[in-house]
Amino acid sequence: MASTYVLFFDGSEMTALRAHGGRVESLERFAATPVGMEALVTLLRARSKKPVLVLADIAEEGFQLENIPRLQSSDRKAMINRRLGQYFYGTPYATSLSLGHESGGRRDERVQFAALTRPNMLMPWFDALREARIPVLGLFSVPLVLGKQTLGFAAGEKRFVVVTTSAGGLRQTFFDNGQMHFSRLTQLPNLQAETIASTCSKETAKTVQYLLGQRQITRGAALPVFVLAHSSHHAIFAAHCTNIGDIDYRLIDMQTFAGSVGYTGTVTDSFVESILVHCLASRPPPEQFAPDTERKVFRLWQLRRGMRAAAFLLASTALIASTKIFIDAALLKSDSSDMRAATLVDQRRYEALLSGLPLVSVSADNLRAVLVAYDEVERRSPAIKPALMHLGASLAEFPGIDLKRIEWKADAGSDSPNPRAAPGTTPAVAKTMLEVEGTLPLALAGDQRRQIELMEKLASHLQRDGARVTVVTMPVEVQLEKALRSDERAGGTGAPVKNFVVQIVLPPPGMAVAAPGGRP
Repeated sequence: MASTYVLFFDGSEMTALRAHGGRVESLERFAATPVGMEALVTLLRARSKKPVLVLADIAEEGFQLENIPRLQSSDRKAMINRRLGQYFYGTPYATSLSLGHESGGRRDERVQFAALTRPNMLMPWFDALREARIPVLGLFSVPLVLGKQTLGFAAGEKRFVVVTTSAGGLRQTFFDNGQMHFSRLTQLPNLQAETIASTCSKETAKTVQYLLGQRQITRGAALPVFVLAHSSHHAIFAAHCTNIGDIDYRLIDMQTFAGSVGYTGTVTDSFVESILVHCLASRPPPEQFAPDTERKVFRLWQLRRGMRAAAFLLASTALIASTKIFIDAALLKSDSSDMRAATLVDQRRYEALLSGLPLVSVSADNLRAVLVAYDEVERRSPAIKPALMHLGASLAEFPGIDLKRIEWKADAGSDSPNPRAAPGTTPAVAKTMLEVEGTLPLALAGDQRRQIELMEKLASHLQRDGARVTVVTMPVEVQLEKALRSDERAGGTGAPVKNFVVQIVLPPPGMAVAAPGGRP
């Protein structure tokens, strides 16, 4: 955790303190002289790289409470600035705190106006810091810081007073509904415990009378007064601060209060400035007294810091992008190396295959032309599957016929493909020719007429889809001078059963025509 430097002003001297890790270290006190201011500037230049905070605990602090209409944005800001000018004319160290809105009526906003009414005490210090270009985050007061703390010892109390002691004097701060409404500081002739306790008793009575006159509290109701003091001083305070009339004193151990706000240092006295400096460094209140002119160096520091952060972000983004590009380039280089290695292996394999092939005298162009012609011939060659399906469909209608031989070839007719067709023309696909050899059923061996009729039916069935059927060889001899006889039997004196041969020519796909009407 980085250190935060806080300047504590008690009305006469400025004390430099360093807050770090829940502890506060007092560095040096500086007198309100040019020499003291120069020494302060020298210390801050040597030690602080961050903006400093100024905490004032002076008697010249005024408070005004007023209800203003419910306004927004620029109208509200203008009214608040006008009210600050009216209440605290002549001081630039003024601010306002919103205390919420009224529950009924116009729901006016309750605003507390506060200011440090003696600016001449602080201006020389701010002038020295501004000329030295030391950024100041803001100017705060003890009531502002104390009012932002969670006061666990006052839980359940609606109105109460908190008494604190610092080098500036004895301070009494009045709270209403958990919000700071009023504070006053009484200077001490000395810092002895007896003097502090005696002054506390006297000044508390005056504060209660003032609150009764302002009708901030009700007469007859005991007002809790919490006195923050070291446990070793409780007996002294108890001897002087007795509960009389409207005052109910309650002594709070300073070490216990320090632990409740996260202060881890050791408390050895009844002074509260180290604890409040820790609270201010840990979480500065949003309200502060320094005008914009006193915070100009701080705004420039913020701008430079933002620019450095943007530059760092841009550099980081560029570094990430360049790293990604470098990694992608390395991966591409690795892939290229792998591809070159794989190509080299394939090249060597190709050369090995070429060296194992027999030497031929054909040039590459001639070989390419032969392959192209072969692909063209293969493309135009008839397919056997449609022809076999055509034949199978017919044989399914004549189950008694047995096949002996099937020969497949391209039709060599006049409309067959011409490999020497003129350039620019598309040669026709060759027709499919099947030459089928088979035998008729044995039951028809002695009946020539029925054999001829069956052959005619088979040929007629094969002629569908534009097929051309030619009966090359009949299973019987058909002679005009010889009479047909139907009483011959197989195994008799007649000739044995012969095979028939049928030639089927199918047109190319998409060129089927109607079957002829006559017999073959």
